[in-house]
Amino acid sequence: MARAPDFITFTGIDDRTPIEALEDLSARYPIEWGVLLDPAQQGNVPRFPSQQTIARVAASGLRLAAHLCGAHTEALRDGEPAHMPLALARFARIQINSHTVGVTEASRFGATIGKRCILPCTGDRFPDAEAVDWLHDLSGGRGLATGAWPPYPGRLAGYAGGIGPDTAAAVVAAIGAEGPYWIDMESRIRTDDWLDLELCERVCRAVYGA
Repeated sequence: MARAPDFITFTGIDDRTPIEALEDLSARYPIEWGVLLDPAQQGNVPRFPSQQTIARVAASGLRLAAHLCGAHTEALRDGEPAHMPLALARFARIQINSHTVGVTEASRFGATIGKRCILPCTGDRFPDAEAVDWLHDLSGGRGLATGAWPPYPGRLAGYAGGIGPDTAAAVVAAIGAEGPYWIDMESRIRTDDWLDLELCERVCRAVYGA
């Protein structure tokens, strides 16, 4: 039987997402909730919640990851402090959604705020650098399926790309992990681009059982 992921990251909390329902699902399954942050899109696109929603989510007891996009990642790339909409203290991890931010910049930023950073990677193997966590992602939030699930024995590894209720169990089997890992998804757990918690629960049942 395939080793289940240590947790699942559901990315894209939005302004319609009921916090109580997130807490209920989190009480039953190991979940990290990804919050997309981009100053140009915040509150204007469903996947990027308003500052009010971010504040409500941050005040909850949920396990959270901040997913930095747009100007935030550009600031990190340029070696400048990223201007954040709120303190990042409530986020367990910080994902930098950019292939132009290097390990040095990411690890320096993580050390500054006392958080572990995540960088995306592609290809048939994970990078050797251990200063950050790596998310193998050929999709970039577009819901595109990938057949590449490289091993990363002994280290926490992340996998994304076309994962959803109808594919999660097969992906877990295909990953065949022997060590710690997580799976991340965004597009396939949405209805009309809004986060659909029924789809999230279907993923959890497929991966962990009822």
